[in-house]
Amino acid sequence: MEKSGLMFGALCFSAGAESPLHLHTKYSELIYVLEGEFTIYTDTGVATLSPGGSVFIPINTQHMVVGSGEGDNRAITVASPSGFAELIRSVGTPGSFDSIPPDQSNEMSLFLKLSEEIGDVLWGPPGTRPAMKIV
Repeated sequence: MEKSGLMFGALCFSAGAESPLHLHTKYSELIYVLEGEFTIYTDTGVATLSPGGSVFIPINTQHMVVGSGEGDNRAITVASPSGFAELIRSVGTPGSFDSIPPDQSNEMSLFLKLSEEIGDVLWGPPGTRPAMKIV
């Protein structure tokens, strides 16, 4: 939904798949689990979500996402305001909803360039966990 400033997307992670540690400088994100299990690590804690569970990730929050269920793990993401839709349109990998991982890999150099343009900052490779904030 470009006009509203919201972007809806799908996360499809196989068991054990991880995103890199990152943050969004221009938008917040909500993750709602449809199938399987996701563990979301942030600099304020860890949330393990099963179907129907959700987590809100505020702007400028370091986080990473793990497909922690045994099989396929699927979730809906909502970002606002979002430039993320353009990133996915440009470097997303085609495949069917039943095909995890995707049928082909993406072009990493373009992914990094567009990520920077939309305000996404990578803090480490998959497996890197955010440092906990001490309050």
